[in-house]
Amino acid sequence: MNHGLVFLVCMLTVACFFGAVDSIRCHQCTFEQQQCRDPLNKDMFKPTACATGEVCKKTVRENGEMSRNCEVKPSNGKMECSGDKPRTCYCDRDDCNSSGINTPSVIAMGVAVIFMAANRF
Repeated sequence: MNHGLVFLVCMLTVACFFGAVDSIRCHQCTFEQQQCRDPLNKDMFKPTACATGEVCKKTVRENGEMSRNCEVKPSNGKMECSGDKPRTCYCDRDDCNSSGINTPSVIAMGVAVIFMAANRF
């Protein structure tokens, strides 16, 4: 088994889960933009850098209208959803206020598992 390759793959996988510590990237669109609803049009609303200390926010109104933006971390510091009408969710990872999963991290994890499994046989 090539321990160097396994180590490299593991390090690359771990790196995929850590973004820049200064700021994160969030999708930003307003209630007035029809394409802001789920599923989000990620080609139209690419993640943009937030200011240092901000987190991602997604708000859903009772009528289904949505907004996504950067905002100062909630005073309680918790990354969670609250309320019902409107429902507001905060998160602190790149691209976390979209409706999908963080695809690059999932792909990197899959590649790492395949490499590690291949080196066992």
